Amino acid sequence: MYLHIGENKNIYLEDMIGIFSIDMRNIQNNSYFLKKFPLNSLTDKKIKNNSSIVITKDNVYYSSISPMTLVKRIDKNE
Repeated sequence: MYLHIGENKNIYLEDMIGIFSIDMRNIQNNSYFLKKFPLNSLTDKKIKNNSSIVITKDNVYYSSISPMTLVKRIDKNE
């Protein structure tokens, strides 16, 4: 099953690790983790336009859809 996270992006649920609020980036350990993904670095534009971070086995995605809405989409499809 896939989760649509906006902007024509679909995530395979088996690969997903977690969905988090973009505000979690302010926590020191989280910002260290997110820096490990240089192609998806947090820029002011991404922070302004997005409200969620979706972490998979291989990547970090940013979504303009709220974390709660993404979780509801998963629950609805189960």
